[in-house]
Order: sequence, then structure tokens, then C-alpha cells
Amino acid sequence: MKIETNDLIMSQGLALVKMFGKPRTKVQEQLVMDTEKNAGKDPEKDLMERKVVKEKVKQNIQMAEIVAVDPTNALKLEVGDVILVDYRRLREFDLFKDTFIIQVYEAICKVNMLSVVEN
Repeated sequence: MKIETNDLIMSQGLALVKMFGKPRTKVQEQLVMDTEKNAGKDPEKDLMERKVVKEKVKQNIQMAEIVAVDPTNALKLEVGDVILVDYRRLREFDLFKDTFIIQVYEAICKVNMLSVVEN
């Protein structure tokens, strides 16, 4: 038996979303252990060396597309709408690949028009 997203009737206040486009990232300095300087050291006895590296990390606010939603939601969100959501609030939904469950009230805003910016 194969279940499709349009077969789902979401519980009150829930929405099923998938990420819209590539995840937004930013370069941020991270403090990590220096493996070269710490070679042969015992972490329980010796003082460990650290270094600062610049890494790409996901930004907290991401764009998501609604795949299924409770039809009685107060925000009037519909399937296909693009919203901004706090990435840390997403819960994985393993029935469908790359989908997440959110509470509808966790949608920060609905994106009405997407603009393409070329450099």
C-alpha cells in the first residue's frame, strides 16, 4: 500500500512541510579541538588545545513549502504555500523523504512572492 501526501488529513494545528530550495547558510567561527596539537594527549589529564575555524552553518530561519495542512487552520495556509519557519522547531517525518512536521502557529510568515536576484 502506497500513501501519498494528498491522502493525509492532518490533525488540528499540524502541517507537513519540506524545505524549499537549498538551506540558507552563513559562515560562522567555530571553536574546535586542534587534532594536530592534541596528538598523544590524554583529555582527562592534559590541557587540550583548541582552534577557531570558519564553517558554514544552517541559519535558523528557513523557507519551507507546505505539503499537507489541517484545512481548518487559523492562518489559512494551503498546500503549496511557501512559509518561513524556525529550522530548530522542525520534527522529522520519516514516512516521506525530507519532510517535517510543524505546528501551524510556528510559521513565521507566508511568502507571497519570490524574487530571483542575480549577481
